[in-house]
Amino acid sequence: MFEVWAAAPAIPRQETLAERIARVSTIRITPYKFVGYIGETQTFTAVGADSTGQVVHGVRFSWETSNQDKIQIDEAGRATFLQPGLVHIICRAGSAEARAFVLVRPTRRPIQTDLEWRLDQGSLQDSMIGHLNTDNLLASMLDYLPVAVGPQGGGSANDIGSAAAVSAVGTPPFTPQEQTRLGPVMPQQNFNIGIPVVSLGGRGLAANLTLYYNSNVWGARFDPILNTTVYTFDPIQSWPSPGFTLGFGRIIYYDWQYDPTYTGTYSLMLIDPNGTRHSLGRGPQSNTATYQTSDGTHITYVGSVTGGGTLYYQDGTKVTYGFVNNRLLPTQITESNGNYIQIAYKQNVYNLDGSCAVCYPPMAIDYVTDTLGRVIQFSYSGTTLIGISPPGGSGASFGYSTVTLNTDFQGADVPTPTENAPVSFQGISSVLAPARPQYQFSYSGYGMIYRIAFQGGNSVTYDYPLGGEPLYFTTPKFMQRTESPNALFTYSSEFGSAVITRPDSSKLYLNSSTIEVKNSSGASLAKTVYTYTNDPGGQQQVQSITTYDETGKATKVDFDCDIYGNVINKREYGYQINGAVAGSQEDSFHLRDLSAIH
Repeated sequence: MFEVWAAAPAIPRQETLAERIARVSTIRITPYKFVGYIGETQTFTAVGADSTGQVVHGVRFSWETSNQDKIQIDEAGRATFLQPGLVHIICRAGSAEARAFVLVRPTRRPIQTDLEWRLDQGSLQDSMIGHLNTDNLLASMLDYLPVAVGPQGGGSANDIGSAAAVSAVGTPPFTPQEQTRLGPVMPQQNFNIGIPVVSLGGRGLAANLTLYYNSNVWGARFDPILNTTVYTFDPIQSWPSPGFTLGFGRIIYYDWQYDPTYTGTYSLMLIDPNGTRHSLGRGPQSNTATYQTSDGTHITYVGSVTGGGTLYYQDGTKVTYGFVNNRLLPTQITESNGNYIQIAYKQNVYNLDGSCAVCYPPMAIDYVTDTLGRVIQFSYSGTTLIGISPPGGSGASFGYSTVTLNTDFQGADVPTPTENAPVSFQGISSVLAPARPQYQFSYSGYGMIYRIAFQGGNSVTYDYPLGGEPLYFTTPKFMQRTESPNALFTYSSEFGSAVITRPDSSKLYLNSSTIEVKNSSGASLAKTVYTYTNDPGGQQQVQSITTYDETGKATKVDFDCDIYGNVINKREYGYQINGAVAGSQEDSFHLRDLSAIH
């Protein structure tokens, strides 16, 4: 009897870097043309394709400029504009080459409306690029500036920061939230869900993408001219549709104020990828102004309102911000070991009169690359995002439906002042992501998702007003959450705490210093108490966490922080014995999120 052995399948040989570069037939640079100003930085990114048009992953590009006195560029494509003029950005991979064109104007970029931005960028037309070496035309291009309309008191483009409560979206530091299987909930105000759509492991900094949603899509501000409250829909402009964020965060500016130097100052706000908002304080329109959060995160931004800059995190991560589509958007994220992610945004095409030839949403991403040269591609139907494709794997897809607004904030048939509120919009109605059930969303007439359904019939529903109901001078709230088939959670408040009554009649009490669960008889089942102090840098941090079990026995953890808010010492204590806390041990290490309070 003979045994038959099957040959082991051959393991595909991995291409070398030289072989990958040799496959590159064409290179696409983003942006391929740009009108900039002295002192700005701009990140240029590239993707290579083979002779069949397929993206070649794992390629490293070389960068140079046609005039280093006017623009300097580093090996990652980050350019600094030094002097006025027209300069070529040159990108190469093997024998393939591509060029981008930059016109540097001789001043600092002024505050621009979206129309002024389009006029400015549209002044550099493809048909002109070949003729810009003539002195007269180049001089006229350099002297061109958009018609000034004065400072924008409302903010950057369509963002209205004064109507956006910093603490009402995402996961603000030290704000107690109910943890649910879909994500954190601010009782009555906001639910936050995150759907992973891409996860690329790799060296150092992984290129991961999560689609986040925040249900609190309305803000409110007092208008002194109208002498009434104005309700603002989507006050911090969202993408891919209202309430959703996808990408790596952004910075907005708003609330211009006069100062004696006649330059004016703006407030800046950092928007995290999950929608959390951090005030960065106020500063002038200087290319080297310094801003910092004051909420315990110690995040610092050095740069300008319109020229870009760098955001610094306490773990050593740096984020390069450029001015893209008249927005401050991250273009490169670099970790402490030098690994990076680069983000390329869809480039709009403008006519000389400022009209759009092709216009995507301002935050629309074209592709994302990492240090290993892998490319995450974004697919569009027209200008609407429909899919994301990672290298060598299945991606996520998105469906949309028309949402018609039907609002009444005042009641009694009194017209309510609103702003940014369209008659209708295209809202994401379904998400299909790898290794995830399909998500399906239903919208209220007030513009937020109120029901999330999954394959198999499970669902989560919030009792937001469905449209047309008078709210009587408040933004939409929910009082109940229902998880199928019949698990009901109700929201109320009691003595300064949010109270969540659970299906088993137990109650969860939340406030900034205490999280406690009580049974239906009012007996405590578990309790956590937080105390706070200021770190040496003057910002609030958790000083201690004391945890009680159902018998009332306590354990405790103390923390010491450095000037930047990093935990440098942790002391753990056992159960109390005769009023004293026994069994302490001390460790020295760095730690950030230590508890249910973020």
